Amino acid sequence: MPLIKFLELDDRLKRKNLARFYYFTGEEQLLQDEYLGRIFSALGGPSGIEKEIIYGSETNADRFANAMLSQSLFSARRLLVIKETNRIKQAQEKEIAGIINDQPSDSGGEFNLCVVFLNPERLRKDRIKGSGIMNAVAKSGDAVEFRQLYKNEIIKFIQNRITLNDKRVAYQTAEYIHHITGNNLFDISNELEKLFIYTGDKKEITISDVDVCSGYPKQESIYQLLDALISRDRKSSIALLNKLVASGANKSYVLISVYRHYKRAFAAWAFLSDGSITQEQIYRKVGLDRYHGPILLKKIRNLTESYFSENLRRIYMAELALKSGRVVNSDLQALFIELCR
Repeated sequence: MPLIKFLELDDRLKRKNLARFYYFTGEEQLLQDEYLGRIFSALGGPSGIEKEIIYGSETNADRFANAMLSQSLFSARRLLVIKETNRIKQAQEKEIAGIINDQPSDSGGEFNLCVVFLNPERLRKDRIKGSGIMNAVAKSGDAVEFRQLYKNEIIKFIQNRITLNDKRVAYQTAEYIHHITGNNLFDISNELEKLFIYTGDKKEITISDVDVCSGYPKQESIYQLLDALISRDRKSSIALLNKLVASGANKSYVLISVYRHYKRAFAAWAFLSDGSITQEQIYRKVGLDRYHGPILLKKIRNLTESYFSENLRRIYMAELALKSGRVVNSDLQALFIELCR
């Protein structure tokens, strides 16, 4: 397949191995924009290169050829960006591909014009062979796939972004950032920008920094509460419950979170007791990250099936009572005391 992964492009740009033609395709718009910016900087940036943008809906073979032939009056190099390449008409795409194929090959990155095609859609496998422009670019440049990232790739994205800002981060902390922000790269980038401002000159970003900066204290308190309940720490459980209620957490939200956590812990305990899969596989199957996963497995290892079934029954009955309006804070305290026995 002519498409390469964006991490391969990352390595080439680090080596300053530039191509004359690029074709970006895929749903991750943030990454497309980021790598376009890196190409722009590598070619000379605002002071050394002139940039022209045209759109696929208004691009035909003649306009593309004229744009290729245009000369810059002020810069030695030009960057031609064709956005929404997916909107170029099929007949025009074939002619544009022919123009690309007629261009001379790169000579060690020494060229005056760099062309980048941006396709915001992911090409289906059955359309890859039919994409004339993409295949033409792949022969003389780089056609790059920017699909939605997998978890390990998102964590690497977080680590790379932090490193680029001259800071360090442990793998567990990067995984924790992903855990609380989700898979959306725009959300992750916004969270990282807040972290950079908050940490200032500090060289390492820690989990404590993330907790303070993320605006996520309720969720973290929920994790602390769940940990205290599984540990049968009655004093901490009651204190954390009172803290959550005082901060405005809905009692139904607290109960539902506890119920879901016990179900997840029960599933993890069952896999752990069976011993047929690894701990990493348990994390994936029950939805645990590598920060909270090892902590939970260590605490539940010596628990019993009757412990989980009885406590799940107690939580379920409390949830029914809550829905009927019969539960107040003191009732939740009594429930948590029972869970800690």
